[in-house]
Amino acid sequence: MGMGSARQFVEVAPGIELPTLAPDELFAYLAVHGASSTWFRLKWISDLAAILDNQSPMEIARKYDLSQEYGAGRAAGQALLLADELFGTLDENVTLREELSTDAQTLRLLRSAFSMVTGAPVEPTSRRFGTLPIHWTQLLLLPSLKFKLSEITRQAATALRSRG
Repeated sequence: MGMGSARQFVEVAPGIELPTLAPDELFAYLAVHGASSTWFRLKWISDLAAILDNQSPMEIARKYDLSQEYGAGRAAGQALLLADELFGTLDENVTLREELSTDAQTLRLLRSAFSMVTGAPVEPTSRRFGTLPIHWTQLLLLPSLKFKLSEITRQAATALRSRG
C-alpha cells in the first residue's frame, strides 16, 4: 500500500467528502495501526468492528487473506480476535476464529491488546514503563528475524532521538 492505493470517498458532513483507503486496504491499515499501539484505545477496535459488522463471514475471511498479501501479518489476526472477543465479530466465522487461534504469538498479541483496551483508561505514556507492552508486541507482529532486528533498531533510534 502506498500513495497509489485504491481509494474511496466518505461523506463526513452533508456535501463534504474526503478520500480514504478503499475497504480492503482500509482493513489492513486499521489492523496495523491498532496493533502498532496495542489497541489501547477502545474507539479504534470499536470502529474496526463496526466496519466489519455488516460483512459476511466470507468477506471478512477475504479481507483477512488480502491483509496478509499486503503484509499486515499477525496484526490482522490480532484485530479480528480482539473485535471478536469484545463484539462477537467472528461469531458466524468459527473457521477463521479457530485458524487465527492456532498461532501462539497471535494469541499473545490478543491478550496484551485485551489487557490494554479493558484496563484503566490511562494514556500509556503517563505511566512509568507504560509503553513497554506496545514496544514488545510490535516485535511479534511479523515472524521473521529480519523484521524483529529492524524493529529493535527503529525503536532504539526513536528512543535515542527523544533523549537528545
